[in-house]
Amino acid sequence: MINTKQNSFIKSDKVIRYKLGSKAADTLAVLIYKYEYWKSQSKLVYIDGIGYFFISLNDLKAETGYTKNVIAKNISLLKQARLVQSIRQGLNKPNRYSVDQKVIDDYIDRYRGELEKWQEDTRENPVTSGRERKCEKRISRITKRCIQKTSKECATKNKNTKNKNTENNITNRASSGSEIDLEYRLEEKISNLRSCDDQEGDQEVVSLFRLLCSLVESFKGFKMSENDRELILKLTESEIEEYKLVSKITSNAFDIIEGRKEPRFGSLFVGIN
Repeated sequence: MINTKQNSFIKSDKVIRYKLGSKAADTLAVLIYKYEYWKSQSKLVYIDGIGYFFISLNDLKAETGYTKNVIAKNISLLKQARLVQSIRQGLNKPNRYSVDQKVIDDYIDRYRGELEKWQEDTRENPVTSGRERKCEKRISRITKRCIQKTSKECATKNKNTKNKNTENNITNRASSGSEIDLEYRLEEKISNLRSCDDQEGDQEVVSLFRLLCSLVESFKGFKMSENDRELILKLTESEIEEYKLVSKITSNAFDIIEGRKEPRFGSLFVGIN
């Protein structure tokens, strides 16, 4: 069961955490708790035989500690998994939500074996943290590519700026000795952007843009266009984990520097859905 909340802890099911992520699991646990509470008070609103209750994003933020953007994103994820139903009221009124414990229990039973298999495989692996495993993969990539230089002329093609920088003998910064630290910083920036409030968003976007530009020498001095901003904001909509996004972005940076992709800012995002 995941419908209990004791003291200051949110108790969420391991299967939900494994399949949908810890934030979705925490959000679902709060919704179940609220549903059960209003049901015990006989204050559910029944529509087509389904009991709904009111809860605002502010209330969910207060319960989970997550930002409204994060909560809204994870509610959408829960709805896609059919673990939560909602009715939009409009006129700035909070949405009505409903959960069905049987549906949730069936979902948990369906994926329990998959979780147990993953747990077994994880326990049999050498004792290394996820961060260490990521680090090993990155070091392997650095070793293969090493510090490369290219004599290709890189003319910037950011269609929304007037930059026309050219660079010869460009150092491949994405493969320098500080790559690991740089990628960790990128992960952190993307994570911060995904979880920040709207008011903090602009500052985080600018900060991430500057860090992304540092991946390619010829991008120095780029000014962010609206298209560039949209590309960065779309990272918050992606379901891809931060470290996988960073891996793809840095791989694209290599391709730009080595002349396999167009030297424009948008090329950093090729292949990211």
